[in-house]
Amino acid sequence: MIVGRNGTSSSNLPTIDTKSCIANFRTNSFVGTEEYIAPEVIKGCGHTSAVDWWTLGILIYEMLYGTTPFKGKNRNATFANILRDDVPFPEGSGIPPVSRYAKFPFSTLLVLTSLVYANL
Repeated sequence: MIVGRNGTSSSNLPTIDTKSCIANFRTNSFVGTEEYIAPEVIKGCGHTSAVDWWTLGILIYEMLYGTTPFKGKNRNATFANILRDDVPFPEGSGIPPVSRYAKFPFSTLLVLTSLVYANL
């Protein structure tokens, strides 16, 4: 809800509680594409809004390489890859070169956050 200067509502839209997403609130639910799911969501140990950083890393990776980094033959294989594998950086035949500067932001999101996730 948007509140005007005089304290009255400028809209009849319902309010959205965003504080629960940022106050170390943990949840066990998820929706989305399995290839974008963060490790702690798969483990079912609860997660915070920090999983969005993981998803951003996956999205940037897909934009650079045209595929997600942990895609498996099925859901279980994809989840196993996310939990087990390091982030692959394909090179060679038919793959345009990607500079280390382009790799850094998303590799940091995936590698560093996975280290944090491993300690949950």
